[in-house]
Amino acid sequence: MGTRIQPVLALAWVMSLLSPATSRADCIDYAAHIHWAGSVLTQGTAWDVAIGGEFAYVAENPGGLKIVDISNPECPEVAGSAPTNNATGVDVSGSYAYVCAGSNGLRVVDVGNPHQPQIAATAAGTGSAYDVDVSGGYAYVAAAAQGMMIVDVTSPPHPQLVATISTPGNAYGIAVEGATAYLACADQGLAIFDVTDPGNPQPMGSLDTAGFCLGVWIDIDRVYLAAGDAGLQIIDASDPWDPRPVGEWNTVESAVAVVAQDNRAYVGEGVGVDVLDVTDPAQPTSIGLVPLCGQSRGLSCAGMCIYSATRLAGLHVIDISGPSLAPLAGQVDFPGFANDIVVCGSDAVVAVDDLGLQLVDLTDPDQPAATVVLDTPGNAWGLDRWEDYILIADRSGGLQVASLADPEQPTIVGELSTSPYLCYDLAAAGSFVYLGLHEQGTANHRLRVVDISDPTAPTPRGEAALADLPLGVAVARSHVYVAVDDDGLQVVDISDPASPRVVGELDTPGGAYAVTVSEPYAYVADNAYGVMVIDIAEPTHPSLVAQMGTSGNARKIAVVGETAYVADQRSGVQVLDLSDPALPRILGNVGMPDWAYGVAVADDWLCFAIGEGGLQVGSTQCPPGTHVDEHAPPASGL
Repeated sequence: MGTRIQPVLALAWVMSLLSPATSRADCIDYAAHIHWAGSVLTQGTAWDVAIGGEFAYVAENPGGLKIVDISNPECPEVAGSAPTNNATGVDVSGSYAYVCAGSNGLRVVDVGNPHQPQIAATAAGTGSAYDVDVSGGYAYVAAAAQGMMIVDVTSPPHPQLVATISTPGNAYGIAVEGATAYLACADQGLAIFDVTDPGNPQPMGSLDTAGFCLGVWIDIDRVYLAAGDAGLQIIDASDPWDPRPVGEWNTVESAVAVVAQDNRAYVGEGVGVDVLDVTDPAQPTSIGLVPLCGQSRGLSCAGMCIYSATRLAGLHVIDISGPSLAPLAGQVDFPGFANDIVVCGSDAVVAVDDLGLQLVDLTDPDQPAATVVLDTPGNAWGLDRWEDYILIADRSGGLQVASLADPEQPTIVGELSTSPYLCYDLAAAGSFVYLGLHEQGTANHRLRVVDISDPTAPTPRGEAALADLPLGVAVARSHVYVAVDDDGLQVVDISDPASPRVVGELDTPGGAYAVTVSEPYAYVADNAYGVMVIDIAEPTHPSLVAQMGTSGNARKIAVVGETAYVADQRSGVQVLDLSDPALPRILGNVGMPDWAYGVAVADDWLCFAIGEGGLQVGSTQCPPGTHVDEHAPPASGL
């Protein structure tokens, strides 16, 4: 747990620059802010996307063309596909999609029936086709080392190559505006061509820029280049014979795609989509970063949505109708890796791997303060609050019982060795705590029932064998619900503490990492597959009610009333509307300085355990009908 890409460490630094230490309303409306809205896996490697009406056309490399119904952007669904082979670029015009299939050339696909697309033709002589923009009956192709190719598609089933012209460097991106074509030319920057006569294109100006240029967008006289490690390059092309650099923005990872509208630029990079205010192109400013679970390789905009072709994660939709990303409150960093979190009054208690417990004073949510550390013998992994005690799943340290009677001097008052098992998570109810145990290097997994009526002397009462690694434990009435990794959810009858027994189970598509119960439903954090809503009205026969994908990897869930808060690892927090559990909806989300692993709710505040970033405080979702100040401080979220 905790293997992350190194650039994420830079996010904490970016956040520190963006986060104003200002107070705000206790709750916010996440839906009123820029947020990730939905996604669909397309099975291949998503490389580019174009929008036509109520459908998105996704180029996959490999995988060909996938067509996605976006009539409801929150719930996109794959409608059809065409085997165009390795697809890296796509555009759509009328009832045809034009797909760049590398050495297989430019494919013309009849999408009159999006559910049954048909390859209508391949343009001869267009090998190396990489990106395409269709305008005025012609397809303009960025063809890597072959430069720019122009194909007459006035009769789409009979495409004709009419011109080829070399470019300063390999052409990987193209945008056409009127009679002018703009190309992203790898390490040679920008090249501009006059295409008044498509059969005889003429070179105009060019500009050698920093970086490796892959994506290009034209907005009136302003050109935006996605320039790899050089981030976003902004160019004044009001005189196409003499383009001039005017601004730039350094992205966290390599910039590979860009679109722009309404004085905002959206830059696709390795950790998501950067949203920039480019009202003054000489000084672009960050609105925030929408984190995704993969590289945002291709972008398209339509209405109030940005559509991202997200490498191995399919098509993602971002709602851009809001003025900013959701705001965050304060953050406090401390040594170690924050795994889990609970709240006790004005203090947060964080499980910090080999550090033990870190207490944080939340009296001022904008300035949380790390206070006391309580060392534990193992690795603090999971927490639960029981009466005036904190119960710790301490992996090799088994069960640890800590007293917070004096928050300035917390002490371990009881413990129970679980050797040779590691203790991963726990949940307490009544006078018992239920431990999820795993014997390292074996297939032995257990739920152990421990009597804590005397917290200074925890006493084992019984145990039940489990199917897989017990990563999450929750208890309700006479049943314990265990998230058992690849085997989903198991239900254990604990009516006889001395003889617990598995009485129900439900496999889930991902790796069940955590479970929260709000009867009659259990909510399972299913890693890359998001959140599973499971009906447990009959615990012996749990049934799947709904699946809600997230943009990251769901690790922990807190449910308050009709709202769920999901610690979504690299994607921060996802806020779900559970008013109809059969139809959960994304309300909004916001990224964190580091990956989110644990979440707890304290009054009107959220507290997150964020790996190597310590603790982050955020706002809860306002209940329906709450008046929210629309003039809240600017977003501080990534």
